[in-house]
Amino acid sequence: MKTDFTFRSGGQTGVDLGMLDAALNHVKNNPKVISKEYEEENSLLSIKFINGVVWKITGWCPKGRKAKDGKIDPKYPLQETPTSEYKKRTEWNVHDADATLILLLSSAKPELDGTSFTIKMAKKHEKELKLIYLDMNTREKNAKEAFGWIIKKQIKSLNIGGPKNITQEKAVPRKNSINSAEINN
Repeated sequence: MKTDFTFRSGGQTGVDLGMLDAALNHVKNNPKVISKEYEEENSLLSIKFINGVVWKITGWCPKGRKAKDGKIDPKYPLQETPTSEYKKRTEWNVHDADATLILLLSSAKPELDGTSFTIKMAKKHEKELKLIYLDMNTREKNAKEAFGWIIKKQIKSLNIGGPKNITQEKAVPRKNSINSAEINN
């Protein structure tokens, strides 16, 4: 049986935008996509694939689409929290997901950035949590580990985050590694 899968992100520089860009790029001009629908009220993009799988891309961002490097581009389907505080956006994304996946490097110091707060919120809200250190394995092994965890834990809504110093190039598996079959086995 095919089910929906929701990607959540806070839209900040680094892993957040890397995930959003990867998901949006995957569905752009993809012949397996049969429909794309944007629900403006909920800032939610729904993508339906020919195999019946539906991806939803969304997340919470600070009021005013505030980001540490400026303003979040409106192309990202994110809903604004009532406050411009980053912590509120983080907590709501963690709360509204089944689990949180944090992508970081082994040299990262999560206690020095928002990543530690994300971990704290996952524990507070009793959500599944997975940390993947990107420089410890190949992209393909990291993708396999992440997808294996998603399938094993039967995660249907995933919040993805990590430090701002991780670019899409480091964080996101090659395009052929991201597909609806891997997430919906």
